[in-house]
Amino acid sequence: MSPRLLFTVLLGLFFVAANPANGELAMGQLYVKFESAVESEVEEMEAQALKLREGYAGALERLKATLGREGKLDQATQILRELEVLEASGELQEIAENADYRFKTMRSKLDRAQRKLDDSHRAKIAGLAKTYLKVLEDRKQALTRAGKIREALVVEEEIKRVGEIPEIKLVLNPPRPEGDFDVEAEDARLDLYLTGRKYTYELEEPDLDQRTLEFDRRGKAAFSEYAKLILNWRVEEGNKVVLSSSGWSQEIVLVFSRDGKTYKGESTRTKKWRRGSQIEKK
Repeated sequence: MSPRLLFTVLLGLFFVAANPANGELAMGQLYVKFESAVESEVEEMEAQALKLREGYAGALERLKATLGREGKLDQATQILRELEVLEASGELQEIAENADYRFKTMRSKLDRAQRKLDDSHRAKIAGLAKTYLKVLEDRKQALTRAGKIREALVVEEEIKRVGEIPEIKLVLNPPRPEGDFDVEAEDARLDLYLTGRKYTYELEEPDLDQRTLEFDRRGKAAFSEYAKLILNWRVEEGNKVVLSSSGWSQEIVLVFSRDGKTYKGESTRTKKWRRGSQIEKK
């Protein structure tokens, strides 16, 4: 059963489980469906990750043959080592400086595709967890109001248990980078760094008001002065953030500094500049 179908079944059970008149069977069914949906999503993610690696390995094999024909032994050997790590399902290591540019490009594409897959996976797990926790919270309140305190305590324990599952805990409360941020660091995540932060937003057009830009965790952003205008944002190529909106005929590309505290950018249509700096929390 696909995660989407499981999610639909899960939602159908919520209306049953949320009613305090229903017994433990409904809650048991809800729990089983939640666990099944999460497991199915993990399996789907692992299958997609394997498909990515298999495609990458095939491209590497072709490049290795090309490098051999070109007489580039060192570069071909680097490809061979990479293939050996893939075959052993190991952790890919940093590419050497003298590696062939085509190898570097392939790895970069793999890394971007893997990050996109990971982000999608976390979002789906978070959605399932939030919905499950919400119905548990609703049931706990309903049981409490009905005077069924012991039953309410059992539900509260389930809420705590789910909230402490490592993967669920991670997707619901993603960590923020500690210390000085460096966008060029190997483990840098600009999306995590920007979450919840505010920046000034200056525009080249003199007739447009300056604004305050705030990034939200769900890939949404907003100008504090224009709260009804919902913006979407995504990170590209490490330090670039693309802003878009359903009401815009353009996108805004912002390039952040290495420490993430300032940015410069422009409109893709008008080419007018944008710039800003982080507003430090008081």
